[in-house]
Amino acid sequence: MVVQVVLFIAFGVLIWYIFTLHRKITNQNVAYGQLKSELHSRSVKHGFAWEQFVPFIKHFPYNKNNFKFLGIPVDGIAFEDGKIVLCEFKTGNSQLNNSQKKVKKLVEEGKVTFEEFRY
Repeated sequence: MVVQVVLFIAFGVLIWYIFTLHRKITNQNVAYGQLKSELHSRSVKHGFAWEQFVPFIKHFPYNKNNFKFLGIPVDGIAFEDGKIVLCEFKTGNSQLNNSQKKVKKLVEEGKVTFEEFRY
C-alpha cells in the first residue's frame, strides 16, 4: 500500500513537471516568434531607409540627378547616356520578391517598350 502511494505521488509529480515544461516551452516559442517578427520588421524598415540613400552614396554608379525613385515594383530608374537602368537596392540577405523577379525577367527578355500618349 505504501509503495502504491509513493508511486501515485511520483506519477503526479512527473505529470506536474511535464505540464510545467510544456508551458515553459510554449512561452519560449511565443517569445521566439515575437522576436523573429520584430527582427523581420526592423530589417524591412532598414531596407526602406537604406534605399532612400543609395543614389547619394559615393559608390553609386549612376548620376544621382538622373535617378528617379519609384518604390514599387522596383526602387527606381537611372537615366544615363545610352541606357536606362531599373534599380533595385537590397541589404543583407534580402531577395527579389516575385514582382521584382517578373520585372527582371521582362527586361531580360527585351519586353520593355516606350509608348507616347497624347491627350
